[in-house]
Amino acid sequence: MAGERKLGHLSSQELRTRSQQVREGSKQLKAEGEILSARAENAIKRSIAARAASQLAMGRSNYIIKKCGCGKHYDILEWFELPFAGYQETELLDGEMRHCSCKSTLLFITRREAA
Repeated sequence: MAGERKLGHLSSQELRTRSQQVREGSKQLKAEGEILSARAENAIKRSIAARAASQLAMGRSNYIIKKCGCGKHYDILEWFELPFAGYQETELLDGEMRHCSCKSTLLFITRREAA
């Protein structure tokens, strides 16, 4: 390693190697995070689908599941027609967000923990 500069106690080659390891580790953590997020998303979808199926099985397709502040009411079938806005996951609840026709964002809670 003649001519190799030392930065602190590590050579520049060692720094490059460690930087590469950090980048690779970051990519792996990001991929693992995406997998966990996809699993949570699928769990929420299954929860909503199960709730919808139970209401439809009882012949209650017009069962109101969400009301907006603008006065609009949505049943389970109308809910799935609304534009998707995302998922919310916290320690206390999970839910799916969609946009009302008035542009408000509505949250359909799929799991709620006791506080």
